[in-house]
Amino acid sequence: MLGNRWYRHFLFRLLLFIVVIAIAMQFFFGHPTTAESQRATFVEEFNKIQTVFQEGDFDGLGEEIQQKENPLASIAYQINLAKFYANEQSARNQKSDQLFNQAIEASKTLQDSGLLVFALAQRGHYYYRMRKISLAMPDMVEVVFLLERYPNIQPPFEQKVYKQVGFFLGTIGDFEKANKFLHRSLALTEPTDTHERAALLDNIGFYALQSKDTSGASHYFDQAQSLAKQSRDTIRQAKIWGNRALIAWSKGERKQALEFLRKDIAISDDKGDSLNTLYATNILSTFLLEEGEVTEAKYYLRRIQPFAEKHRNLIVHRHTLHQLFLKIALAESNEEVEFNQRRLLYSMQDSLNLFDGENVTKQTRWQAEREMIAERLAQSNHEYALEKKKNSVLMGLAVSVVLLLGGVYGTTYRKARKEKRAFQQQMRQIEIDANQQAKQLQMNQTSSIAYATDNDSVQRAGRDKLQQLLSSSLITDESWRTFKRTFSNIYPDSYHELMSKFPELSESNLRIALLQKLDLSNNEISDLLGVTPGAIKKSKQRLHKKMGEERYVLFQDEMNKPLL
Repeated sequence: MLGNRWYRHFLFRLLLFIVVIAIAMQFFFGHPTTAESQRATFVEEFNKIQTVFQEGDFDGLGEEIQQKENPLASIAYQINLAKFYANEQSARNQKSDQLFNQAIEASKTLQDSGLLVFALAQRGHYYYRMRKISLAMPDMVEVVFLLERYPNIQPPFEQKVYKQVGFFLGTIGDFEKANKFLHRSLALTEPTDTHERAALLDNIGFYALQSKDTSGASHYFDQAQSLAKQSRDTIRQAKIWGNRALIAWSKGERKQALEFLRKDIAISDDKGDSLNTLYATNILSTFLLEEGEVTEAKYYLRRIQPFAEKHRNLIVHRHTLHQLFLKIALAESNEEVEFNQRRLLYSMQDSLNLFDGENVTKQTRWQAEREMIAERLAQSNHEYALEKKKNSVLMGLAVSVVLLLGGVYGTTYRKARKEKRAFQQQMRQIEIDANQQAKQLQMNQTSSIAYATDNDSVQRAGRDKLQQLLSSSLITDESWRTFKRTFSNIYPDSYHELMSKFPELSESNLRIALLQKLDLSNNEISDLLGVTPGAIKKSKQRLHKKMGEERYVLFQDEMNKPLL
């Protein structure tokens, strides 16, 4: 009887111990996830609000959402409105920034990790679309960390979130992890959605190619091409031809690579996709110049140049285009075009650093790696502290398992310390790499300053030569040609502006016009040209009569502009 009572008492204590342990484990290691019903409610609200925005009749929607006092609906409204402003302005703007920030803070207040992942991904993708890679980085790093640390998190619109993260990681050069997320997105894409599956497979193939996996890339391109044909997505087919060209070129099949790119451009032109035409044209022209086909490369570049110059956020593609124009000038030994292209490329450098240029994407990836290591190190420290606290609780709950818990504690403690040291070592290595890259960037900056200094020296030398010419005379044809060439090199913008706007200027008119641009009087001009001041005056009167009153006024306005 006594034995039975002792046995029942022991079972009660054991059951109580298990319950307490379960509660403690949940307290110490649990994390908020999106409940199925809450996620479904958010998706429903988001889709309804998105439909209203697409239809364009959203006046009063904000007040209606506010009256509902539904935090999920408010977050859905804030994200949709932020996207609306971004699409309307095609640029980063204060309203979108504020709305995305509000949505993220509201998600944190709800302690809904899935919803937080979605909100962070949308803000990160917004910055990514606006070519603000460095601003997108913190949000995307946090999304990656949460999804990898807590695999059970299921954000709303999972397929879309994984695709957005994959594209960002691919942009900063983390191709392996990019394809990991794109594969997760592909697994959630309906088999009937051939358009979306083709786009994902095409990008997976492209990232595989960047990772030197040519065989894998070809396999994905084959699948993407088949699906693009099924969905009649001709633009996707064009992009795949362009990607296949990269494989052909790497294999030495240069003629085939050029044909694939010409096909890509022809389809993109036909469908009006100028952005893809620009991307493919830069690649085709690079290949053509390697083959010595300067004329054809120039033809394709000039066709797409107006589109590239028109859109400010295409600075990276435009920079590549002008680098190719510089190569053409060097191949043709055209010193004037070479000079103008070098000056233009130098002036574009500051703007390039504001967008997703090579330096920005490299710096972003280094920063992303550092932040991921820092996140993991912080998590390791947090887990280490929680582990100590948990073991203290367990020691107090059951004296009977002190030795067992002590062993677990010791093992876990050593493991946590080992992981902490490993993470600290990784952090130190990242710091070393970052410092080396910073030195490299400093060297690049020094080179740019040296280039600017050399450029200033060239300008000063040119002005000295011009002054020397003005100190003699311009009577002979040879001295005049030397003067005109020197003037166009020092003041290319003023010279080309004058020639393009007033083609009716004769060589005689041009002599007087250029000297007048240098603020010389009629007497000074007559001395240089070996004629009387009256002849200069009569020449100007004849030009006035030749142009007519209205056009002559425009000519005088041009003459009064400062030299450039």
